[in-house]
Amino acid sequence: MSFFNRIWTNDCVLCGQPVEPDRESPLCRRCHVGWETEKDRRRIERSGQPIAEFPHTYDTAQNGLALTMVLYDPSDRTSPASALIYRLKVNITRRVTDFAAGELADLLKRSAGLLFDGTIAKEDIMLTYIPRRRSTVKRIGYDHMKILSKAVAKRLGLRHMTLLRRAFFAKEQKHIGMAERIKNARRTIVAVKRIDVGGKTIVLLDDIITTGASLHAGSEALLDRGARMVICATIAEARRR
Repeated sequence: MSFFNRIWTNDCVLCGQPVEPDRESPLCRRCHVGWETEKDRRRIERSGQPIAEFPHTYDTAQNGLALTMVLYDPSDRTSPASALIYRLKVNITRRVTDFAAGELADLLKRSAGLLFDGTIAKEDIMLTYIPRRRSTVKRIGYDHMKILSKAVAKRLGLRHMTLLRRAFFAKEQKHIGMAERIKNARRTIVAVKRIDVGGKTIVLLDDIITTGASLHAGSEALLDRGARMVICATIAEARRR
């Protein structure tokens, strides 16, 4: 590689290694193959079937399904999906956001056609997100899902609003079991009361679905406030190999 190419080469948004100079992708060849393989595994293993392992996933438009891009093992920190989640949560950049937003926008275009085929008026659609715990936002400095969901909404031409909030006593979900996750999510993920969602279709985004407790609680909160429909989508579905 020439000195000029070294100057102008972008680093891979997943592994941080230089992207080959002949590539326009934000991923190096190795990460691109790994990412597409994880997406293919999601399509092959799910192929439109209900997510039986995770009965609490919630999407009124898809009969209980949450739209997800990849299946991944959270214990495998070397996988492209783990790398993307880590970058979003801990070391977010504009290029990481753009890549993840593009992938989520493509997922919604492919799998939630009713949002874009004229069935629902654009002014009746809102895009929102599962908020991060306040203590984590204070420690890290940002809410990655707020940043990411804004970027997805811009790509899709949808109205973005913060419709949910976390109660100040919210526990961290990853440190508790399934039954406690569900109880914790229902207690601590609540709708923002000052915003009217009556009759609206809500696109609800999150980074990972494990038990589906957060998406279920968020969906219930929005439906209780009068939302017509909630469509859930995430980057990854956690599943141990």
